[in-house]
Amino acid sequence: MNWETIITYTMINIAVFAAIAYLARGASKNVDRNAEGQFVLRLSRLYQILGIILLAFCSIFIFAGIYYQEKDLLLISFLMFLTIGILSLACLLWYYNHQVIFDEKTISASTWTKKITSMQWDEIESIKFSPMSGYIKIKSLDKTIKLSSHLIGLKEFIKIMEKQTKWTAKKIKFPIK
Repeated sequence: MNWETIITYTMINIAVFAAIAYLARGASKNVDRNAEGQFVLRLSRLYQILGIILLAFCSIFIFAGIYYQEKDLLLISFLMFLTIGILSLACLLWYYNHQVIFDEKTISASTWTKKITSMQWDEIESIKFSPMSGYIKIKSLDKTIKLSSHLIGLKEFIKIMEKQTKWTAKKIKFPIK
């Protein structure tokens, strides 16, 4: 293995570690209530930035494929769109559409498709955290709400959850400071 490869992998690891640390710090932030007395949690701006960078990167390949009209480049452009293009659109859709609004009585969350699910705290049957997916899954008898662990101010949600339910961050094994 040469030095260029070692430096490249080191830089990638540093970038990934920095992004994860930044997202974890955002989840630990305190947020204020809005005018209606509710907390509104949104994803970190890092999702928007990453989505735009990936979309720009993908666009370069697509435009190059169209401009040069080479079969191999067109195939690479198509594959880039299928992988990086869809990933960038997913990041942007999650950033713009996923939000959680809650207070001491209700929780309401919207997905990347803007589908809104609401429930009362006393309807909750289970709360689980999956470290692999990074989601907190809240279930009632007939509804499920998924919350990203990268929501800014998630600490406030955990505080209310611990007051209103029998679950704690420790019980669901959610790592928050």
